[in-house]
Amino acid sequence: MKLHAMELMPVQPESSFCQHLAPNEAHLWWARVGAMPAEVSAALRSLLSEEEQLRLDSIALEARRQEYLVTRALVRSVLSRYEAVEPAAWVFQSNAHGRPGVARPRTSIYYDFNVSHARGIVLCLVARGRRVGVDVERVDPKVEVLDVGAHFFAPSERADLVATAADLRCRRFFEYWTLKESYVKACGKGLAMALDSFAFSLQAGRQPRLRVSAPGDASHALWFFDSFSPGREHVAAVTVERRYPDEPIAVAYRSVPGVPGHPWGKGESSPRDPYPHIANRS
Repeated sequence: MKLHAMELMPVQPESSFCQHLAPNEAHLWWARVGAMPAEVSAALRSLLSEEEQLRLDSIALEARRQEYLVTRALVRSVLSRYEAVEPAAWVFQSNAHGRPGVARPRTSIYYDFNVSHARGIVLCLVARGRRVGVDVERVDPKVEVLDVGAHFFAPSERADLVATAADLRCRRFFEYWTLKESYVKACGKGLAMALDSFAFSLQAGRQPRLRVSAPGDASHALWFFDSFSPGREHVAAVTVERRYPDEPIAVAYRSVPGVPGHPWGKGESSPRDPYPHIANRS
């Protein structure tokens, strides 16, 4: 299913519409970014706060402006799939390190979310009362991966990168990079966490694991990680907090279906989605 921003319309929050999100689940919503008619752009813009609209207007490049619009509208509409709250009514507040979270309205369940975008795609990860992080990057063969890795990767990661076959090295670099970014975002500490202060281990056929945890994070065994490729041009990773060691975590994809001019549907996870599903993996 190929989705474009022209298919994005705000969901109508109704109590009978709200989706179920189990305590040990995280839902990963995704949407493609592309050209959209003026009426759809206006509908999405109406979901944004005044500050977000000012930010939108300050972006000169059209492609970047569309990406920002879809990102902010997706976050708001995704949250409204779980609570009977108008998308425009959500108020966000960032912590001391710049990580945003829900400030208002107060709901009976706290939803943590994280969002990431790269050229042509937006991902939004949401869970109940547990920290999450997501990162997506376009695989850019022009990146000097060994040089960048030397500055930002831990010794074991740098060694693995050097040992990886040249034709696979670029993708391997972005597998590490997205895992690191998703972990940092889940921890909520931003630039306060040096990327070379912790290390991941990647082995074929196994879930990524944190080999060396970041300073101050004594709960490295309580994180679920996964790395995947949402299409040929991108690599992405998710981080989900566990409440106890080896807690089963289910991460499910939720695409954004819809027809231009109609509200977003309930979302789906189906074989039509171009991404592999993640479910009940620990």
